[in-house]
Amino acid sequence: MLLQSQIGEYKALSKIYIIRSNIYDKRVNMKIMRACFLPNSGRSDGVNCNFRLIHTFLLIFALGAGIVVSGISFYSTAFATENIAFATENALTAENTNTQGNVSVSEDRVKPVKIFIRESSSVNTEKIFLGDIADINAPNLIKQRLNGISLGFAPRPGHFRVFNGKYLKSRIESDRLGSRSVAVFVPDKVYIKRKDRVIPHKKLKKIFTNYISQRIAPDKFKIRNFSIRGLGVYPDGNLSLTVCDNNNNIKGRTTVYVRVRAGGRNYGRISLSGWVDVFDTAFCASRNLERGTILSLNDVHREKVNISKISGDYFTDSGEILGKVLKTGLARGRCITSDMVKNPALVHRGDLVKMIAASGPLKIVTSGIAKSDGRLNDQIRVENIRSGKIVYAVVKGKLIVDTLN
Repeated sequence: MLLQSQIGEYKALSKIYIIRSNIYDKRVNMKIMRACFLPNSGRSDGVNCNFRLIHTFLLIFALGAGIVVSGISFYSTAFATENIAFATENALTAENTNTQGNVSVSEDRVKPVKIFIRESSSVNTEKIFLGDIADINAPNLIKQRLNGISLGFAPRPGHFRVFNGKYLKSRIESDRLGSRSVAVFVPDKVYIKRKDRVIPHKKLKKIFTNYISQRIAPDKFKIRNFSIRGLGVYPDGNLSLTVCDNNNNIKGRTTVYVRVRAGGRNYGRISLSGWVDVFDTAFCASRNLERGTILSLNDVHREKVNISKISGDYFTDSGEILGKVLKTGLARGRCITSDMVKNPALVHRGDLVKMIAASGPLKIVTSGIAKSDGRLNDQIRVENIRSGKIVYAVVKGKLIVDTLN
């Protein structure tokens, strides 16, 4: 509408210029005619006649020149006016075409940017960006730019950080967007929480149980008094839990350590502890037994017992326990361990023993009298019957000893 009104003004002005030019030309012609044809008092007729001829010639010349000048002025003014009108009409046509074909582009250029910051938001990164805490109404390119504005560091996982609304508004307005108007709507206080993840106790107990079951048959153990230490709050996302294999003796009080990693960073380790009852079949006393008893099948039997409370090695094979001598008395049902028994003496004090003295292929056998008790591989004193000398010998079997050179 503005351009059309301008075209009308330019056309009206062109008509005014033409009329003013015609009036000016007429005034000039009238002056020339008066000068040429009006009688000049005080001059003779001859002189007046000559002057009239000259004035007539000048009149014709002036009239021709006036016509030429008027034509040039007319056509120059009209041409300039038409050029202005033509350019103006072209601009109006171009704008109308652009408006009809690119309505969305024009709207984007004039569309105001509106930013609505929420009172509370959650983030999952170490830095806080505007796009995480605000709803932005803006063209796509500007929206992408605004989304990437950094507002500071996020709090620790599970914690809050409070921002002043005026600070956030000034921070956003400091990012220049040209001449575009930006409206920021922000509350007085903005609360931002870092998303967190807590590892469930069930999952950690399962890790502990799987670790034990890889070393002991599942039907041979039971876990009780399970506890967790060092459990923290971790960033939301994928967590890596790695078990530190540092426990070879699994029974009774058992501790397993688990390392935690998230986002490529270490977050310490968690201690998983529990009492592991381990059940196995072992030999136990069938009756009350006294010290020094040489064990036989009538003295022992096999049964399933909780070995987590047993210190020392227990016996599962009869060949390992039969013939052993008890070091201490045992109550009925008590599990027998290796520290409760000893090998029986193969030689007793006063026994007549066979003495063997070997030197290379030469072997001498004689008899002697044991001066002390001795078990297999024990070193005892033996008296040689023939020479009466007392020598040291090693028990090698029932009533058999090897003399020491």
